[in-house]
Amino acid sequence: MFGEGGRLYVYFTYGMHWCANIVTGPIGSGEAVLIRALTPDQGVAYMRERRLGRPDTELANGPAKICQALDITGADNGTMIDGERFVLLPPKGTPPSVRTTTRIGIRHDRHRLWRFIAT
Repeated sequence: MFGEGGRLYVYFTYGMHWCANIVTGPIGSGEAVLIRALTPDQGVAYMRERRLGRPDTELANGPAKICQALDITGADNGTMIDGERFVLLPPKGTPPSVRTTTRIGIRHDRHRLWRFIAT
């Protein structure tokens, strides 16, 4: 997470799940964004296989589910998100609107609007 911006920071949590952040800051700053959910528009058949037949609404609705659906593992730590393996593209047409909400699933600083949702 302290590396170059535009790279994945992948870590193993609770001894069972991979989670992925996109590093956003300069080297040494430790800035990143945890990808908590996404709505797939390509590769859905592969995601269904990797998520073992879960409903489409559950393919990528959590950080560990995203990694399973996209086959992200520790081997992807440090991978650029604009490279061969991963490509993060802006949406076509109108730019998404971004709204902020309070944080969930934590005890402290719940009031902070540090949860961003692009729609």
